[in-house]
Amino acid sequence: MHSNNYATMPIMNSQLQMTNSSFIKSEIERFEGVHPSIYSIYELIDEIKDQLNTQANIR
Repeated sequence: MHSNNYATMPIMNSQLQMTNSSFIKSEIERFEGVHPSIYSIYELIDEIKDQLNTQANIR
């Protein structure tokens, strides 16, 4: 007779979901911690692009 572990699968899936959920929450918190810096960098990049476009249009 073949033995299966289907009875333990819901427990394993539940533990995996909790682990994934904890990981996702920690990644969100980490991102939110550095978000202001990222936002400032994107603004700086946009300003540089705008200046380069302006200089190209003047020439």
